[in-house]
Amino acid sequence: MVPPLMPDLLTLALMGLIVTGAFVAKGAVGFGEALIMVPLFVLLADMKVVLPVVLLTTICADVYLLAHHHGEVSWEGLWVLLLAAVVGVVGGTWALGRIPGALLQPAFGVLVFLFSLRMLLKGSRATRPRSPRAPLAGAAGGAAGFIDAMMGTGGPPAVIYFDWLGLGKSSFRATFVLLAFVLHTSRIVAYWATGLIHRQTLITAACLLLPMVLGAALGRKLHSRLDERLFSRVTAGILMVVSLRLLLG
Repeated sequence: MVPPLMPDLLTLALMGLIVTGAFVAKGAVGFGEALIMVPLFVLLADMKVVLPVVLLTTICADVYLLAHHHGEVSWEGLWVLLLAAVVGVVGGTWALGRIPGALLQPAFGVLVFLFSLRMLLKGSRATRPRSPRAPLAGAAGGAAGFIDAMMGTGGPPAVIYFDWLGLGKSSFRATFVLLAFVLHTSRIVAYWATGLIHRQTLITAACLLLPMVLGAALGRKLHSRLDERLFSRVTAGILMVVSLRLLLG
């Protein structure tokens, strides 16, 4: 397979602006960057460049945020969720060529939409934290990994579980970023094996590291200004966009 050409300087500059805005969202709430980058990047570059560049840039952002906020990760019961997520990625990869995503995507979209609507109507996060439960953690992690492998949008099951736990905004963000890092690194293997990651994509991703750091740093500052109620509304809003994208294809 002949690798696609690298984007030109103007395209790289536009991609840099998009990356900065996308990682403001990730730095603020822990997710949402792919919703901004992928639809806009495909207007500027080949999809075979877009997907691995988004993945590589996001993994770098995961590392950057974890380096600053690893102390805020909620570790209690987390290993069950992370291990289940890896198993889910394996299962989702196996099912990718056997179960049409079109069968699962609408139902998943409706579920995410209803949950995001509930979050908006509730207006604030759970006031009384709950203790982790292994069966729920396993189900959330497994679903996140399976859906991430099948559709690339594995975040909502974990968001639902973390909301049920009543995690505070900082713990929510840090714990979600750790899960995202596990999911993203699992996908790297598949991308590498299929030839999607090569010299051009690595150079393109490297060119976008500075805008990524700038956006994530701005997002971290924004996070400190969000109270729990507003954080919940922003999270619900991003989930609603995810659900609409799933429903509309």
